[in-house]
Amino acid sequence: MRYCFYIFPCLFLVILQSTIIPYFGFLDNSYDLLTPFIIYLGLYCSVGESLPILILLGFIMDNLSTGPLGLYITAYFWLFVGVKWIIKFLHVGNIFLLPIVMVSGIIIETSIFLGTFATLDPGFHISESIINTVLSHLFWAVCTGPFFIIIYRFSHKKWNKWFHERFAERGREYGE
Repeated sequence: MRYCFYIFPCLFLVILQSTIIPYFGFLDNSYDLLTPFIIYLGLYCSVGESLPILILLGFIMDNLSTGPLGLYITAYFWLFVGVKWIIKFLHVGNIFLLPIVMVSGIIIETSIFLGTFATLDPGFHISESIINTVLSHLFWAVCTGPFFIIIYRFSHKKWNKWFHERFAERGREYGE
């Protein structure tokens, strides 16, 4: 049932990011809203549990975006690997380190996107607007990313608690 928990917020974020946010001009420079979820998976979930979700999310975003096929799968995979590497050096329970992890995640994802575009277009150069967009992403990530991660963790705990209580009730009803 964990995967049900993962699918609900992911689909909500994909719909929010692809259909609702574009209508709000002040949110145009927000970062990929799935980034905090990928970071959450890297911080608190196992590799075997997270990989199917990463692949599914990457596939959905690849199909919704105009980028090359596999761009989001690659970005999410390396973001996840980067988070798993970072937690070897940082204490996961320290919420004051979440902004650092978020900034690192945004930098990893942006580097993959810019590297891909630079590879595909030999005339590609980093303009002032790209720098402003990246700085805006970093600002939004520091301000909102840790809250998203905390909300995911809290919701995941509540989901697990409700799910276990629900099955315990059913077990008692059926005499198990």
